[in-house]
Amino acid sequence: MLTALSTKLIDGAENNWPSYVSADHYRLARFYTTTEHTMGPEVLVMSRRAWADLSPEDRVIFRAAAKESAKYMRTQWQSWEEQSRRQALEGGVTVINDIDRKDFEEATKFLIDQARADPKLQPLIDRIRAVQ
Repeated sequence: MLTALSTKLIDGAENNWPSYVSADHYRLARFYTTTEHTMGPEVLVMSRRAWADLSPEDRVIFRAAAKESAKYMRTQWQSWEEQSRRQALEGGVTVINDIDRKDFEEATKFLIDQARADPKLQPLIDRIRAVQ
């Protein structure tokens, strides 16, 4: 990616703040637009078999630890985002915050319509859209 950016084969990169900075994209892709077009959830996953092998007491402990780790991770992520954003700005990156998302939404509307037509996906999409 850095070679493609440095040779101008491509002129843009897409990522969150920590990845944009840690991959050094900010040194070559000098504009960062806050489209917020994706937001990937961080999840803690355990197999059903492993869960079934836990005692009821261990399940309580595991759930409590999982909740604490989620809080810790959110705090860590916020800190990484702030540090990375600051580093990019200090490195001369121009941030574009004022964008009109209507064109993006219109261009991808057909994808959402297709997904909403699936009875398994429609309730999930509604739940995601309801999150503020």
